[in-house]
Amino acid sequence: MKKPLLIGLWIGFILLLVEGGSWVVTKLLRPVELPSFSWRSTGRLLRDYHPGYGTCQEPNSFYVHRKNCFNVTYAMNGLGFRDKVRTSKTDCSRVLVLGDSMLFGMGLSIEDRLSDRLEKLTGIEHLNFAISGTGTTQHWLVYKSVRDQFKHEAVLVGFLPCKMLEDDPNVGPRLYPGAYRPYLDQTGEPQMPAISLQTNDLPLFQRMLKNFSHTYNVAAFLYYGRRASSCPRPDAYHYTEAQKQRTIYLMRQIKALAGVRSLRLIIIPSREDVAEYARTGKSPLVAELERDLPDISVTDLMPVFAASKEHLYFDCDPHWNARANQIAASLLADKLDTNK
Repeated sequence: MKKPLLIGLWIGFILLLVEGGSWVVTKLLRPVELPSFSWRSTGRLLRDYHPGYGTCQEPNSFYVHRKNCFNVTYAMNGLGFRDKVRTSKTDCSRVLVLGDSMLFGMGLSIEDRLSDRLEKLTGIEHLNFAISGTGTTQHWLVYKSVRDQFKHEAVLVGFLPCKMLEDDPNVGPRLYPGAYRPYLDQTGEPQMPAISLQTNDLPLFQRMLKNFSHTYNVAAFLYYGRRASSCPRPDAYHYTEAQKQRTIYLMRQIKALAGVRSLRLIIIPSREDVAEYARTGKSPLVAELERDLPDISVTDLMPVFAASKEHLYFDCDPHWNARANQIAASLLADKLDTNK
């Protein structure tokens, strides 16, 4: 009896030692996700869930997201979007919002993100249909899915330049291997990969490890971190002609669906894009988009962000912080037009 007990004590001691060491690592590697210590939180924010537009958040789910610089809970509505329940029809003007994790409000309380700030500043409802990790191809398909479900007079699309890379069918599958993401074929039609939909959460034991163990999260970061795209270069300055033309094509498709509704494209700068603009004072991508998309209003936030002396990004994560969203909302509030 003593020998098994001694072995058990040694195993417990080693596990505690490893967990303690992993806790130290999370303080040194600030981007590592921390355990949520929540029984309610799902193990995955995204699922390969929707047959129409692919990867998305699970309807009516909760995800607790902890890092060294934030601790927030994302609550999804019945459609799988981080927004309150909206009525289908209304007499009031409304804006429909499309985008990725920046518009989703990664790391932010819901009242601090751009769409909710705009709703408060303008008094106009902003229906948020952003999905973390998605590109312009999925934004088009999301809009196609929800356009006729909700009355709206304007569309706002957030565009992070590195999404040109992720939407490239020759590059995206390497960045997101095995993900249920659509890519355009040679005819301009979106094609889903031939894989089975993975709609389930992590297995219970794995979810418990993720939600209650530093060791699991450090290991996941070391394994997945290298292939996770966080826009490590100024992609507003590094793109191919084919990638740019694909973006223009996708925006024209969204505009065609919007019809007479006004459409505004917001250039969402990464930290690297802002640094490059501060160095060069030029934004060639924006000039090309404005030239080739004359019926779409393009708003470039890079000059404003580059001129700011404040910290506009989390120090443990590449996303905008609350102050960046406040600056963007103040700039955009006077530009929104729901009457066109």
